[in-house]
Amino acid sequence: MLLDVRLYRIRPGMRDEFHDMVRDETIPLARRHGHLVVDFGPSAHDDETYYLIRAFPDDETRRRALDDLYGSEEWLRDYDNRVMEYIVSYQTAVIPSTSEVVDELVAAARSS
Repeated sequence: MLLDVRLYRIRPGMRDEFHDMVRDETIPLARRHGHLVVDFGPSAHDDETYYLIRAFPDDETRRRALDDLYGSEEWLRDYDNRVMEYIVSYQTAVIPSTSEVVDELVAAARSS
């Protein structure tokens, strides 16, 4: 398993609005495109950082799922420009994991 951890720097004062869009629109879309969304939300350490954690069985599946989502007509039409209006920058780390760790992270996210 791989954890795909994305950290976003959001424009000042826009994180709550960004979170609403992610929670209500882009996370459901990602899930429809086969992404296992482990957790997402505002970071606890400042007012401008946001995180998204996804899990994939391997790098080939990860790349294919990301291409499928970000290359989809719906993403390009409805979200690409809109999402980027909120984002100053982002970084991605891909971390080896196990399915047990992923299951524990998902359970912890659901309980919080």
